[in-house]
Amino acid sequence: MCAWHAVESERGRTRRDYEADANTCWAWQDVELGDRVPLEVREPIRQLLGGIGLDPCTEPDNPTGADHFYCLPADGCAADWVGRNVFCNPPYGEARNRWVEKCIAVGRAKSVVLLIPSHTETRIFQRALEACTTVLLCQARLRFGVLRENGRH
Repeated sequence: MCAWHAVESERGRTRRDYEADANTCWAWQDVELGDRVPLEVREPIRQLLGGIGLDPCTEPDNPTGADHFYCLPADGCAADWVGRNVFCNPPYGEARNRWVEKCIAVGRAKSVVLLIPSHTETRIFQRALEACTTVLLCQARLRFGVLRENGRH
């Protein structure tokens, strides 16, 4: 069974809206509109974890190559999070809050990598920051999605 929500930007592009402790690793960055976590981000995470056990908010083709995954119409946040570890790139906006809370809870028992924007002024970012053991901040925005004909995202 598979959760994403597509939000159209003013440019006509869509953004997926996927709805901490000793084992929790968090990665924050500023997110650009698009479809998929860039390969240059996915692969180091996959190597760090020794593979991805669960991606609870992905697409039907399972681009992260997780052993287990959820995508729409299933609510991956409400589902049992099976697998040896979790990679979660949750929805943008208010929908993100429940995913962050779930990552914090699951992170008490297994490794969790949470990829969220580095909006340090928000309560949910501060909540995640308090719960994690490791933080990785990217210097620039990650570019999500498919390359255009001109080679840009």
